[in-house]
Amino acid sequence: MSPRVDWGAQALVGRGRFAAGLRLWRAQTTQQIDPGDATTAQVGATSTELVGHGRLATALGCDVVAVASAGLLHLGYHPDA
Repeated sequence: MSPRVDWGAQALVGRGRFAAGLRLWRAQTTQQIDPGDATTAQVGATSTELVGHGRLATALGCDVVAVASAGLLHLGYHPDA
């Protein structure tokens, strides 16, 4: 496996101390199982979540926030055989 930069996005709508929204994250890399074989596999993870934020307190210009999320995770592997 090799490290790489991945991408994600989050959109929140809020009023007052609370906000809610969606989060999408995608990561992908290539993997070589046998060093003697030139075949590589693509491995990926995609996450879609509902997100909730609630500001608990503000001190010295910083917010203390509680974050909760729930969603789906898809793990993909190609070729799959």
